[in-house]
Amino acid sequence: MAQNSAIIDIEERADGRLEHVTTVLTIDAEADTVERCFENIERLPDLFPYLLRITEMPSEKNKRVVELVIRYQFYLVSCSIEVLCTLDTDGKSFAIFRGVRGNVENFMFRLQVKEKNKRLLLYVSFNFDLNGIGPLISAQLQSYPELEVAMLSTFSLGFAKSFKRAVERQQSRA
Repeated sequence: MAQNSAIIDIEERADGRLEHVTTVLTIDAEADTVERCFENIERLPDLFPYLLRITEMPSEKNKRVVELVIRYQFYLVSCSIEVLCTLDTDGKSFAIFRGVRGNVENFMFRLQVKEKNKRLLLYVSFNFDLNGIGPLISAQLQSYPELEVAMLSTFSLGFAKSFKRAVERQQSRA
């Protein structure tokens, strides 16, 4: 069995208001155990996504039905996505979005399954607007004037990393 892969891709809109996150999981529908269908994404750096739960459900021959929960842990923000995947070795696989939990607002979600070289790619893409925590961050920023932030009312992953580094620098000086 070829090694599965998991890729996280970040695309920030020019206005900085929305984050676009795509998780690409390569699926092997014929893996001997359901855990080996998906690459464990826990070790990916910075964005802190990890597989919260993966469960195989009863299914017909030539099919695997898998419940997959992915949690994304960002700085000050966390959300989990529940997906039900039907992995069909005949190439008719699909996935159904089950729900999302977390402190995210204006959540938009897209899910696709594509076949490539007899492997299945599960694309989990979502946009979310995190304006709700802008005031909290803006208040904290008053203590860290060294940060160069274009829009204090919005929150982006790049800004989260900068903010976290600045906080760590301040703490190390104390």
